[in-house]
Amino acid sequence: MNNTEYKVLVVDDLPENIRVLADALKDDYEVSVAPTGERALEIIDSDDKPDIVLLDVMMPGMDGYEVCRQIREDQSNQFVPVVFVSAADTLEEKLKGYEAGANDYVVKPFSIDEILNKVKLLIESIKVMKQLKTDVNYATKTAMTAMTSAGEMGQVIDFFRRSFSCRSLEDMAELLLNNLASSQLNCVVMLNTQIQKIYKALGAPVSPLEVAVIDKLKVKETIYDFGKRTIINYPGISLLIKNMPLDDAELYGRIKDNLALLVEGASVRIGGIETERKVHEKQQALNSLIGVTEKALNDIDKRQKQQRLTSDSIMQQLQEELAGSFVTLGLDEEQEDKLLDLVSATAEKEQKNYDQGRLTDQHLAEILKLLQRSSNTDES
Repeated sequence: MNNTEYKVLVVDDLPENIRVLADALKDDYEVSVAPTGERALEIIDSDDKPDIVLLDVMMPGMDGYEVCRQIREDQSNQFVPVVFVSAADTLEEKLKGYEAGANDYVVKPFSIDEILNKVKLLIESIKVMKQLKTDVNYATKTAMTAMTSAGEMGQVIDFFRRSFSCRSLEDMAELLLNNLASSQLNCVVMLNTQIQKIYKALGAPVSPLEVAVIDKLKVKETIYDFGKRTIINYPGISLLIKNMPLDDAELYGRIKDNLALLVEGASVRIGGIETERKVHEKQQALNSLIGVTEKALNDIDKRQKQQRLTSDSIMQQLQEELAGSFVTLGLDEEQEDKLLDLVSATAEKEQKNYDQGRLTDQHLAEILKLLQRSSNTDES
């Protein structure tokens, strides 16, 4: 086994003990030594921090228990394994070692194989702890990314929800830019329909150069990167982002995906606004037609009624004049009756013709009602 990437610190006031342990460990580990507790603490606090400490208990000056306690007082050394190597084999000494924060206790005279086996087990434990830490960090990062993505997706969903209340390109541009501002994105948006085109930025005028860039690149692919800038094109909308985070590839990709969703949704809503405008124009034209038709029918009805009154008056006058002229015409009674019957038949024909006209008016009135009903349905 070769674990030279791992460092073992041997602490003992006796050079012979240091030599024996160092010779046993040097082939498999990077070994450093300290003859005193004070020197051991200096090494532990340096950039050459050990992974494992083999610590003698009885030393002049600072003993092993105090060294271990000071090691544990430093949060960065909380998980550095400490193994006491002591001649004392009493329960009391072992309890003192446990209370000081040691991981294990080896009694002198020790077996080299025992030391090597304990160090090996501690190294394996360190490897497991490092892997667990890596896994925890990865899981934490994954969880944070998921939470961040969920928050970003929440912004996208909120935009979609609010976009249905937009009735103009100005409303849509303001909603989109405010949504993007919450992500610290500096953007310029161009929105256009068949009758209107607007360029808008949040809190600042759009420069002529930005207008030229958007117009030039709106024929490019859906997503086009150039430097720190990205433009996203969909029918009716182009979004220029001026500060894409190039130093974070994961964030960069996530932002582009979310922006593509936003811009595509905005494009659909712009199409809806344009459709609503056309429907509104048709509605106004239909309402105007209905008004003209209704007025025309009313005028026709009035004229027909007036014509009917005039016709009845003329026929009545004709009958009266005709009856008054019978004396001078020298007609017999049969001739007079025939003449009166002829006048009456003509009056009946006139009445039927009038009734037929009224029937036509009724049909037109029904058509008008259907148009009005359709207009009311469209408005609702």
